[in-house]
Amino acid sequence: MSGQRVWKIIEDLGRRVGVDTIHPHAFRHACGVELLERSGGNLRAVQEHLRNADIQTTI
Repeated sequence: MSGQRVWKIIEDLGRRVGVDTIHPHAFRHACGVELLERSGGNLRAVQEHLRNADIQTTI
């Protein structure tokens, strides 16, 4: 799936729930926050899942 297609899907989903402006990167961070909560605060797991090279740039 192309990056443009992902962007379009996220925009369409945002409009359906009443969010006029949403960006894939914000969606990525929201998923990271959810994973952080579900993992009991395991920031290393979130870093690996998001494929961030540096833990300082995670969430």
